[in-house]
Amino acid sequence: MFPTRQAAFRPGTDAGVTVNKADKVEPGVTFLAGIEGEHNIMKLVDGDGNELHRWMVPFYKAIPNLDHIMPAHLRPMNESMTHIHGAHVYPDGSIVFNFDYHGLVSIDACSNIQWTKSQMTHHAVTGAQDGTVWVLSRHHHTAPVDRLPILKPPFFEDTLLQLSRDGKVMREISLPGLMIKNDLAATLTATGTLDPVTQFDDFMHNNDIEILTADKAAAFPLFEAGDIALSMRDLNMIVVFDPDTETVKWHHVGPWLRQHDPDFLPDGTISVFDNRWAGSHNIESFGGSRILRIDPVTRKVPTAYRSGKDQPRFFTHIMGVHQTFASGNILIAQPTYGRVFEVTRDGEIVWEYINRLNKDYLGHVTIAEKFPTNYFTFDKKACTNNGGRS
Repeated sequence: MFPTRQAAFRPGTDAGVTVNKADKVEPGVTFLAGIEGEHNIMKLVDGDGNELHRWMVPFYKAIPNLDHIMPAHLRPMNESMTHIHGAHVYPDGSIVFNFDYHGLVSIDACSNIQWTKSQMTHHAVTGAQDGTVWVLSRHHHTAPVDRLPILKPPFFEDTLLQLSRDGKVMREISLPGLMIKNDLAATLTATGTLDPVTQFDDFMHNNDIEILTADKAAAFPLFEAGDIALSMRDLNMIVVFDPDTETVKWHHVGPWLRQHDPDFLPDGTISVFDNRWAGSHNIESFGGSRILRIDPVTRKVPTAYRSGKDQPRFFTHIMGVHQTFASGNILIAQPTYGRVFEVTRDGEIVWEYINRLNKDYLGHVTIAEKFPTNYFTFDKKACTNNGGRS
């Protein structure tokens, strides 16, 4: 079946790398995840768009049993009804990634499955400096839960998992429980209903986690190394909390709308992918998406990037990631346009990649991350299964 859920109607001939001002582009290789043809793939490309390596695992091979996906009507009937969303890539070429809301998978450089986790994991897979990974997940409840008295069944409880490198769950933190514990229960009804959760109402929509690393911690007087920033899209909220004590140290609502991907930056600010979507499907509600930076102390929120008058429109109503480099360049994934591009500190587009499926459609690109050329240690020619194609 044609993956209509992962494609956008954009007739044209533009495909692959359409802009490459090599002298202004951040050096490295770019990891991309998205749809190609009728399959979910992950691949590395160079600055010219040449494919250096690919990973590909059929969904039903990785997750053959779907009993953990509840309610049952959410179980995908074919591969086009799931997508890769959240991945952590190791130097040896192994990857831990989500089939969004359907399961967590670890593969080696040759796309061989190392382990799977049958849980409704979603959106984010973040590697920590201690070698563990943090992953968003959820549980479906059909009966009241005493520790979550504000939530009326049936409902989803979003959680945060910490897993060892070999896939063992070390701890699990309830995210509505985190808000209740920190006297922030009122935020759970901020969407305008006193019964904030039903199985069809994604009332928090947690969509990303970012860990404050030791090399950046000194720039953030309010936080400490190991603290976690969490994006709650449908509450327009970002919180920072200590996962050991489950203490919320800071939270802020807007001016972003349905935001994604908060990142701790070395200068003590948090950059945010501001989708600026107010609910009308695929319609630009406030003039397009943008990248913001917030100072947690002063709470000032300047704009780091928005598309200029002579540039392609930058907007994606869902998803979206970005990566800021020391040079000031920003790599941005615009998923629903099938586009990844890099801009300078002054907003000049110096690199662009278009994921064209055919003459009428572009395929979503859910992840884009640039790595130094020497980051990877595996032999890209050693895989006998042709990078997962077999």
